[in-house]
Amino acid sequence: LASRGHEVSVLASAALGAPGQVEVAGLAVERFRYDYPYLGLSARARAALDNAGGNLVSWPLLRRLLTMPRPDVVHLHTAGRLGGMVRMACRARGIPYLVSLHGGRFTIPPQQAAIFSEPLRGTIDLGKPLGAFFGARRVLADAAAVLAFSRAEADACREALPGTRVVHMAHGLDLARWRAPVSAEASPFRADAFPKLLCVGRIDPQKGQDSLIPLVAGLRRDYPQLQLLMIGSPTQASFAEQLSAQAREAGVADCVEQLGGLSPGSDTLRAAYRDASALLVPSRHEPFGIVALEGWASEVPVIASRTGGLIDLIGEDEAGLLVPLHRPELLAQRLRELLERPALAASLRKEGAARVAARHDWARVVDSLAELYAELSARPSGRNSAWRRALSA
Repeated sequence: LASRGHEVSVLASAALGAPGQVEVAGLAVERFRYDYPYLGLSARARAALDNAGGNLVSWPLLRRLLTMPRPDVVHLHTAGRLGGMVRMACRARGIPYLVSLHGGRFTIPPQQAAIFSEPLRGTIDLGKPLGAFFGARRVLADAAAVLAFSRAEADACREALPGTRVVHMAHGLDLARWRAPVSAEASPFRADAFPKLLCVGRIDPQKGQDSLIPLVAGLRRDYPQLQLLMIGSPTQASFAEQLSAQAREAGVADCVEQLGGLSPGSDTLRAAYRDASALLVPSRHEPFGIVALEGWASEVPVIASRTGGLIDLIGEDEAGLLVPLHRPELLAQRLRELLERPALAASLRKEGAARVAARHDWARVVDSLAELYAELSARPSGRNSAWRRALSA
């Protein structure tokens, strides 16, 4: 958007960073102090909330949104209490806002919702009055548009939010950046490893990395040089520790490695994708699955769970191989099929590369967003006139 001449301001909490202004991809990002209004929240639990996008509040961010030059539209990438703060500021200033449901909302399995709330166990929630005051539960209903990234989520949104505009939107990649040359020496895989298995995503039960340990144990008898790399920041330290213990107990600790998080588009990450024999996406719940796009852009075959947005993305084994949830034996079967049939791997590489170029190049996504922004900013926005006057006083 900025490269097309639009003025873009990015406001964010300082979670996983520090307050102040930083430059990201040539764009200034303002980061603000924040807090979680829970009594008894440990440092470890706070870190888990930071990694998972917890229900935070930020008074400095609210102040900035109320006093900055009036934007034509606000694009909100969270809901909860911070979303409620943004909702109130937008209604006070007559600014239309839209919300992207990056982590899903209405299709999250109950067991996954329980995992999200695990860091809050034993705490006292002091933020309920704040949520009520800022209208946190009205963030989606009062939005000018809600963006969902899978058909299932979009359908569930329309059912839950009658009268609210719901848009099924694609994610995208900067393909030029992902396809730029990168040195093979940047790859974190061993040079002699085969197959080189890659799993990218935060280390979290939702992402299903625990299902890969028995897979590796079963394959290693036929592929003694096998290596599995898991790249992603842990949202729960206990789950990362569980994976390490699981690998030790299965006797595969020497060929399974957790690398932690890497910067998006970094040379090491891009080289890992380029060098991989297969990208494994064993998620139990996945609203979209942007790592599949990264795999396609890197021309690596993708094997993924048949869940959420991955079904929409991949289709019926057209650009990747889908495996039913909770069927680890089928995951092993499909991986063996891929490794033993070079023609299949080549076909998946070709179809994936073509699909990401045709549907998910950032230029196409930005076209859709810019059109939506223009439409929303031209329409009258609902205003809370009482709050407008109070804030002007």
